[in-house]
Amino acid sequence: KEEVKAPKVNPVTDRDEVITGNGMKGAEVSAKVNGTEIGKSKVDEEGNFEIKIAKQKADTKISVTQTVDGEESPAAEVVVNPSKAATTHVFKKGYWESYGLILNGQVKMEGVDLSKKESVVKTLELVDESGKVAAAIPTVNTNWYTPGQYDGYQVTLSEKTMAAVQAGTYKLQVNVVVGNGEATIVPIAVENQKMFGIQAYQDAFLDIPTNNVGLKTIETMSKDGQAMLKVTTPDKPMMGLISEGQSKNGRFVNGYVLNTDYNFSEKHQKNVVIEDKSGKVVKELKNIHTWDLTSWNLGISGLDMKSGFQVIIPNEYQNTSLYQYKLQVVTGEEEALQLEVALDKII
Repeated sequence: KEEVKAPKVNPVTDRDEVITGNGMKGAEVSAKVNGTEIGKSKVDEEGNFEIKIAKQKADTKISVTQTVDGEESPAAEVVVNPSKAATTHVFKKGYWESYGLILNGQVKMEGVDLSKKESVVKTLELVDESGKVAAAIPTVNTNWYTPGQYDGYQVTLSEKTMAAVQAGTYKLQVNVVVGNGEATIVPIAVENQKMFGIQAYQDAFLDIPTNNVGLKTIETMSKDGQAMLKVTTPDKPMMGLISEGQSKNGRFVNGYVLNTDYNFSEKHQKNVVIEDKSGKVVKELKNIHTWDLTSWNLGISGLDMKSGFQVIIPNEYQNTSLYQYKLQVVTGEEEALQLEVALDKII
């Protein structure tokens, strides 16, 4: 007579309503929790069985036995695993502040309670080309998108955060931990369509303009549908953008100059040259306003406080598909050129 052994039971999660496994043909199979039967079935001709059950809580121990000709097998025990929630990421907003790049997003986790702010931990991770997490940046939980649910986040890529990040390209993903559960990794996907961005707030990740964080230049890009950041360290003077907007006389731009040894405390003049795309000068703006940024509290390492400036681009020269802009620092009556910086952050 064949020995009646314990059946083989497949893993069960807290979202399952059926237990599956293998047993002896024709055997009666029974599933119990703490001695109480929660379901039963029969092994088919292929040696498989399915037992319909109510959903069980994670960590519940289920005992499954099979009975042949009145002989019951030893129990096979299976512990209910917490299920991995179906997750999706929705990019919401991206914009630059003087202290860094701000990203807002939403992580939707099907069937997961995100109502307790302190139990939801989201971390933005920058993953290098080898698959290693190069930077893990804490986020702030928000409940802006689903009332009562902290499925949103806001994260700042500041100068301090990016200082240790080497030049390269990085995939973006959100690491989510709820309570004592396991981490769920959610890639930040890039939508194909481009949505309308209001002022400097961009609804599409790829619409966020390239800008500087300290001595790092940050550019948004994508690969295989996933959001990425390209981080570079420039080898020439570069423009930093503080703010810009439209006025009656044109588009005003407040910025500064980084990555230069020039001493802006020396007497100098800042001019802006507007060129067409062939490089022909079409307009010169002489002696634009210089800001002393000491009281602005920008917190940017290596910033010469006298490098700040404001330029107003006349309305007729605002089309960046037709024109490009350069800041020139000159000295003396002969306006000797000391340095030239592309104003490539103007949008």
